[in-house]
Amino acid sequence: MTKDFAGEDTFSAGWGLLEDNKSEKYPPILQGLVEKVVDESTCNEGQLFFKKNTEQFLCLGGIIGYSPCNGDSGGPLTWTGSFETDISAREYLIGVASHVKDCGITGSPSYYTKTTFFMKTVVRLGDWNNMTDPDCQGGICAPNVQDIEVAEVISHEDYQFLFIFIKNDIALIRLKSPPLTTTFVQPVCLPYGAAMTKDFAGEETFSTGWGLLEDYHIEKKTKYPPILQGLVQKVVDESTCNEAQLFFKKNTEQFLCLGGILGYSPCNGDSGGPLTWTGSFETDISARKYLIGVTSHIKGCGTRTVPSYYTRTTFFMKWILDHMRE
Repeated sequence: MTKDFAGEDTFSAGWGLLEDNKSEKYPPILQGLVEKVVDESTCNEGQLFFKKNTEQFLCLGGIIGYSPCNGDSGGPLTWTGSFETDISAREYLIGVASHVKDCGITGSPSYYTKTTFFMKTVVRLGDWNNMTDPDCQGGICAPNVQDIEVAEVISHEDYQFLFIFIKNDIALIRLKSPPLTTTFVQPVCLPYGAAMTKDFAGEETFSTGWGLLEDYHIEKKTKYPPILQGLVQKVVDESTCNEAQLFFKKNTEQFLCLGGILGYSPCNGDSGGPLTWTGSFETDISARKYLIGVTSHIKGCGTRTVPSYYTRTTFFMKWILDHMRE
């Protein structure tokens, strides 16, 4: 939490433009970039356009010709190493691509949101319109949102996001205190028993998020919606999922494939959101809502007939249970 990483090598990845606003096409292949972290004083000298806010960011690079570019925002910045003598080197997410000036033309440093700054943050529950609190419709208002401090973020110890390979795309958030259950804040069931072998092919699911409503466009100044969006999609069978391939053909056992209908998919900002299925695995239990997936990734935000990918919770149930505690 206190390490500044100055002078350390890092690795970032993204499908952003390869030059500043001179190419209308994004590369089809994931790009990677190795950069060194710049010390805070040099970062402050670079200023960019918000001199007083560098405590929230890591500054990187500053070498002409090397930087992230438009379309890379939100991508991971990782560092490989260890903070404890008895733990071998691991890959840590230390930043998220934020912004840079001129895409490497002037040699300005690139800026990444510092994950350690936001580790002591809150989870908001019971929100629908993030511009209002409380949310009201037809004269009826929900309770105020609940902001609960995060006690711990547990990322999968073998998470990998490297070029054409995504693996173990899952994490848990432990809250410092339990939420208050209301009509608008309810727990969701984890799958168990017969669900562990159910492929859900052809079943309708529901996912939610505040992600973009269309693929990001600089000229349109695409904005995130203030109101929570929902999407109904059917699960695609495994063979169709494998045929789609996307960019990591060999790892579909960890994912559920959904949709593939033009104009309908999650988009940037929806990652980490819930995928639920309503039904029952036992004859003596009425239908319940189960968390069967977590939004992972999609190519093209509904602009192509390719399925969206969700981390399959049944695949990770042992890992989830091993890391749960009261």
